[in-house]
Amino acid sequence: MSVVKKYHLAFEISPVPMLLASETGEIVLANTRICDLFEYEDGELLSLNVDMLVPESARGYHPELRNAYARLPMKRTMGAGRDLNGITKFGNTIPLELGLEPVVDGDRVFALVAAIEHFYLPV
Repeated sequence: MSVVKKYHLAFEISPVPMLLASETGEIVLANTRICDLFEYEDGELLSLNVDMLVPESARGYHPELRNAYARLPMKRTMGAGRDLNGITKFGNTIPLELGLEPVVDGDRVFALVAAIEHFYLPV
């Protein structure tokens, strides 16, 4: 059973915005909530590269970060205590916190990415 078929239902019923990306960055699974968060239509993120969701200033080195994760996949949190942003389809910047979890399928390693929009409260 393919990794997409295996996780499809869990992704769709999850209230958390999630996507599954291959080691090359191809988005192989994306739920409705992540599409909404990044202003895409359902299914529109599939086959795109996850780098499209990264700010332009980070796109140059993001592939190396993906490669490093594929070499040493582990659960990790990104964005806590620092500014981490995503870019929507329409160019809007959204502050995020991300959770990464490796998903191993045979000899392939995917990154399950859970995204939460981070809201800054005025001080």
